[in-house]
Amino acid sequence: GDGLPLTLNGVVYAKGLGVHAPSEVVLALDGTCSTFLAAIGLDDEVASAGSVDVVVLGDDVVLYDSRAAGGLMTGASATRQVSVDVRGRSEL
Repeated sequence: GDGLPLTLNGVVYAKGLGVHAPSEVVLALDGTCSTFLAAIGLDDEVASAGSVDVVVLGDDVVLYDSRAAGGLMTGASATRQVSVDVRGRSEL
């Protein structure tokens, strides 16, 4: 709602979810999905300020942790592509 498009390393995304830490987003999957895909990073408006660790949980099990997958992300970090198998999960 800040009026600016979500932009990661110069790539503008028409749709996306921007949050401020700490935050939690819960999605009901009801076992109907197979893969969660995301491009993650800090919005370009943050510049070199800030850092983030993105954790994806499926039914309270860690499926992805950005820190374990390459370290703490900062405004200078490259955008990371996430692909997580969520088959059989009820909640993400």
